[in-house]
Formats: sequence, structure tokens, C-alpha cells
Amino acid sequence: MIIPVFALHRTDKFDSAGSVRCAGNYSSAYEAGSIKLQQSVMALFRQCIRLLYATMLWAHDMAKCPRVYSFEAATRDLAADGISNLVFTLDSPVSAVLHASTLEGLGRFFFDRDRQAVSVTAVTLHSGEDASTTLLASAQSPRSGILWLYNLNVHDTIARVSPPHVAELDRHWRCRNYGTDSIGVLACVNTEQLAGAASVR
Repeated sequence: MIIPVFALHRTDKFDSAGSVRCAGNYSSAYEAGSIKLQQSVMALFRQCIRLLYATMLWAHDMAKCPRVYSFEAATRDLAADGISNLVFTLDSPVSAVLHASTLEGLGRFFFDRDRQAVSVTAVTLHSGEDASTTLLASAQSPRSGILWLYNLNVHDTIARVSPPHVAELDRHWRCRNYGTDSIGVLACVNTEQLAGAASVR
């Protein structure tokens, strides 16, 4: 027997118990799938709202105090220290929707402007991990530096739950925060690696 598609969601149009069970099971599966889809859409919508809010907050703070957000001075000092590999992280929910090449370009911006050759590795931080350990693990190449940008006023910023402690984890690293108050522009260099590179030269 051919069952019309439009009747599959109803169970009162069939005489046999087998047909009723088939229709009932199909209806339950359809409703469960529909509910799951709605939940997924709502979760995605809430995530988009959070990202939009975070982006607006970043834009507002940058417009209000652009010099605080500038990492030009940090970049200049990292270049003066002779780094050739930069581990860069934009610690913000916004980074989750940005392509790695975009983040790498942001980290490289002032180096390129000053014609300083540098290789950039963009790292996206995640909740539940020690951010400083993650960044150090990515900065094992010779003559490495770390640049960590964050805003503690923004929800889901990893630095809020995992404060920077790079130099405390490894005494060979020296760090300086070029930001103020809740804005972090943390630049770190491996003094042992740099001293070794200088002796080779």
C-alpha cells in the first residue's frame, strides 16, 4: 500500500496496527528532529549575539582609547629584540570567527610596515586551558616572541579566567604589558634564545 507523504504525521488514518506504529514512529522522529534543529538554531543565534556584542564592545573601547589598544610600541620593541618568530593571539570571542590568515596579518601589520621580516603563528585560546602554557608551547622556535592582546571587560576573554603568567612559568622569558587597566598588550621574549642567537652572530 502506498502511504501519502502528507499523511505520515497522522496515526488515525490507518487500520492495521503495523501502519499505526510506522506512522507514530515517523511522527516522533520528525518531532524530535525538529526540536533538535530549533535548539541548534537558537544556540547559534545566541552565539552570534555574543560575538556581535563583543565586537561592538571592542570597537567602542578602541574608538574611545585607540592608543591603549595600539600594539605598535610592543611590536617595535619585539623587533628591536631581534625576534623572527611571533606567536600572536587576539584573546577575544571575535577571533573564533576570523580566519587564521587574518589574525596572522594583524599580528604582522607593524612588522610589515617597518619592513621587519617575521613569521607569525596565530593561536586561538580556549576556555579550560592554561593560556600561558598554550602560548609557550607554540613559541619553541629560536628567536620567538609572544604578543597577547586582551580586554578583561569582554565576556569570554580567556585572560579573565587564565591570567598571563608566562614569565612565572619559564624564567627565561621576559614580559612587559604595554596596555593599561583592563586592556592587555602583553609582549614576551625568550632572553635565553636571543642571547644564544646574539653569540652566534
